[in-house]
Amino acid sequence: MLAIVFGSAFGLHQLTEFLISRVADPKLSLLVVAVGGFGCAIALFALALQRQASLAKRWPVVSGVIKRSEIESYRAAPSETGSRGSMMYERKISYTYRYQGVSYTNVQAGLSSRVASTSSRLVRKSTADWKNGSTVKVYVNPTDLTNATLDPNVPMVWLLWLCVAGFAVGAWYFATHG
Repeated sequence: MLAIVFGSAFGLHQLTEFLISRVADPKLSLLVVAVGGFGCAIALFALALQRQASLAKRWPVVSGVIKRSEIESYRAAPSETGSRGSMMYERKISYTYRYQGVSYTNVQAGLSSRVASTSSRLVRKSTADWKNGSTVKVYVNPTDLTNATLDPNVPMVWLLWLCVAGFAVGAWYFATHG
């Protein structure tokens, strides 16, 4: 861990030194590196999500049944000042499936289904609503049979790529216009 921290600091310093003579305003070289670094970190996260979705789409598909699909509400933890936490909403989906003769129950519908918000409307709009008792296709991870999903897609990954584009434009702007 220390090698990563010190290696990153040394590498970022070297990259900043390299950019000093190549950017419009040398004082902004650290900002260009920071903005570019954040963009790269988000890009790695988006790539990981896309890879996970790509693998899940190739998992075996079995039939399952929705046992419970509803929006749950709860109060978030109180703040440090002691004020009450916000009312939060989250879709909870429970389903069962059989794979190789063994019955399983899962509570996560998608690869990115954990959407919690202070707006129940936003949770309803951004998550799929399955009817209780309905039959669904379940994608089962063959290496971990308890890991399954109803939706192998990651619907909001485009938002991450939009952030990456924003950071790239920001780094380019700071580098060329100062």
